[in-house]
Amino acid sequence: MLSLDHRGHGRGLRTRRFRLEECADDAVAAAEARGVSRFIAVGYSMGGPIASLTWRRHPERVAGLVLCATARHFMEKRVARAARLGLPFVAGLARVAPSATHQRMLSRMLERIEHPQLRERVQEELAGHEPASVVQATHALSHSSSHDWIGEVDVPSAVIITTRDELVPPHR
Repeated sequence: MLSLDHRGHGRGLRTRRFRLEECADDAVAAAEARGVSRFIAVGYSMGGPIASLTWRRHPERVAGLVLCATARHFMEKRVARAARLGLPFVAGLARVAPSATHQRMLSRMLERIEHPQLRERVQEELAGHEPASVVQATHALSHSSSHDWIGEVDVPSAVIITTRDELVPPHR
């Protein structure tokens, strides 16, 4: 098993921009570096579109898909439209004042989480993320949709739906 921290997340690559397609290519490069020619791509949350894109961009490498707590699209159209307009500005702020922006983003995310243990887990998870990359990842997800091609997946696949997920509701 190979688990990756994607660009700008945890110990992942620090790059100037974040693209889901590049994360998919990174997964293939990591497998290749370890001599793995075919693999089952597993994606949780944002990893779902990355795993799906890995299949789409490198179908010869992907033997199967497991998609967990994820969606064909992450935002309703009106929310995605607003995100596309506002997030580039927030990304700029995150580059100029990363610490302050990170704290503000983290506080806003955490205040919506009711369960103390979940709040603590999310805080730990987000602590190592680069603020600008998180904003760019959110922006990328606002553009992301596999509606037009997900039905073409031709490898064994499993989808795990989390029924009480507040970020990715089951209907998506």
